[in-house]
Amino acid sequence: MEKVKLTAKQAQEVMKTDGKKWLENQIFKNIRQAGEHGETSIVWDFEHCMLFVVVEIQEELRNLGYDVDCVDEDTKTVLRISW
Repeated sequence: MEKVKLTAKQAQEVMKTDGKKWLENQIFKNIRQAGEHGETSIVWDFEHCMLFVVVEIQEELRNLGYDVDCVDEDTKTVLRISW
């Protein structure tokens, strides 16, 4: 198998597109699982994640009707997402 080497700039672009989409999918998967168990909220930690990605995901969740509380800690951002 051929290895693909990414430049730092390419890695940033992948994070902005594929990485963000992967995070969104994981969050919505957890929301579905929580709802199936009768829960009304989840907590999601973003560690070592670019702030603009967190902000974009937060905005999307709010646009979809979720309540989102955000707490910034030392190296991570914590979102409490409720519905």
